[in-house]
Amino acid sequence: MTIGTARPAYGCSWQATGGFATMATNKPTGDNARRGAVRKRTQLQTKVMGEATWTKRNKTTGKFVDQKKAPAKKMFKGVRREKKAG
Repeated sequence: MTIGTARPAYGCSWQATGGFATMATNKPTGDNARRGAVRKRTQLQTKVMGEATWTKRNKTTGKFVDQKKAPAKKMFKGVRREKKAG
């Protein structure tokens, strides 16, 4: 076997330049950033005991998945909002 022809290890990406496997990175780490949106989830604002909070819902089944602690001023990160009915 020659150098550069081995298959990349698990979690690595194959680079066409030179044919060497390098580790996939998502830098800078610790910047609290998401790459892309959360799929198959929506969020809407609901009331819990008279206080507004954000609730996350599964888009395919319609079931509620998670809820922020009331009173929640911040939304879930990266989750799209549902359009208001009417």
